[in-house]
Formats: sequence, C-alpha cells, structure tokens
Amino acid sequence: RIPATWGGDSLIKSEIILLEEALKSNSDYYHLISGFDLPLHSMDYLDSFFEQHAGKEFVQFSEIGETMRQRTRDRIAIYHPLQNAVGRNVGQIERIMFVTQRLLLHIDRLRGSGLVLGKGAEWFSITQAFARYVLTEWPQMGRYFMNSFCADEMFLHTMLLNSPYRDNVYHPDADDSCESMMRLIHWSNGDLKTFQTDDYEELASSPMLFARKFDERKDSNIIEMISSHVNSRNA
Repeated sequence: RIPATWGGDSLIKSEIILLEEALKSNSDYYHLISGFDLPLHSMDYLDSFFEQHAGKEFVQFSEIGETMRQRTRDRIAIYHPLQNAVGRNVGQIERIMFVTQRLLLHIDRLRGSGLVLGKGAEWFSITQAFARYVLTEWPQMGRYFMNSFCADEMFLHTMLLNSPYRDNVYHPDADDSCESMMRLIHWSNGDLKTFQTDDYEELASSPMLFARKFDERKDSNIIEMISSHVNSRNA
C-alpha cells in the first residue's frame, strides 16, 4: 500500500501496482473502476460484450491540440515535486515553482520526446496485450509522469497514442465520449452527478457496462437496487 494523493504521481504508481498484480490472473481484459462505481450488467453480459469486441481498447481521451497544449503539457513538462504532499491544496509555493521553471529556467522535459499527448478520463478497460505493453514500457516512459500534476488523466492515454495499439481504440457511433470507455457518467455544471433512486430506469436500461458515481451517504437505496438488478441476471 502507498498513500494516494489527488493529482499526484502516487495515483499513477498505484495503477501500475494494480496492473502488475492483476496481470497474474492472465485475463483477457483489465478494468479500472473506483469505489464509487458499479457494474450495470451480469458477468455473462460482460463476457459476451468483450468477446464481441475482442482486441479493442476502451479508453476515453482527446489528443491535446494547440489551443490547450501548453496548459496541459505543463502537467508533465515541468516538475511538481510537492503535489503528493499538497493534494488539492495547491498554493503559492507551487505557483512560484511554476514561474521559476517555465519562465526563468525554461524547463521542458518533453522537449525532443516526440510524444503525442492524450488527456481523458482515468477509467479504462484494456486488453492483456496493452496492459503488458504499459508495464514493459513503463521504466522508459515513467520518467515523463513522475513529479507531475494530474497526470493520471494523461499517462495511459499518452502511452496508448504512442503505441502499436493506437488503432485498436473503441469508437462507438455516439457523441457521448464516455461511451468510448463504456461508462455511464453525467456532469452538471462541472460537477459529477451522484446517481439516486430516481435514476434507476436509466441505469437499468443502459447499454453501458459501468456507471459512476454512487454514494451510500446520499442514497444507499439505488446501490441496493442496482445490485439486485445485476444479481438477478447472474442467477
């Protein structure tokens, strides 16, 4: 176990440790979900879905274009050595370090790397082949993502974009980018929606594989309802 801090490279280290352990199962697919997520279908349904889409990588991301490049690049292009300690409490010291590195020292550890950068949701469903690729390439690629800021939303996406698996990304015929990772997620005014009992019909009829987020402190009933719905199909 390691302390995992919002925005710190400790989150990336945690994911690498999880992948290393999960690969011992020799499974076809590996899924990253959070403690606020639930599956929406039975294991038979999930098995069938991934058999039908064998070889596809379910990762939601955007290539970083010029309009947003510098701000997002700086998550990894400059060093954020205090992020694991401060978490969300990014303060004046971090801003001073940013100015010193970016404007005075002209630090850019991506310079000359040739990497195509990607940014997206942290959650994924990836093949065994790509999971092994991530671990194989990590000793070389990891240096770009250590001492970073919120690079858990970039590291796997960037590795995928620069890998032989780039053409295997799943792109459904829908506008909702969350479908690229087959997650049901709603945002409202910049905040992540917490599903409640009134959302049951949408959740139960959704073709998405997982949904987030749920919170038993706000509505435990919907968690029980979805669990019963999924278990009834496992029977």
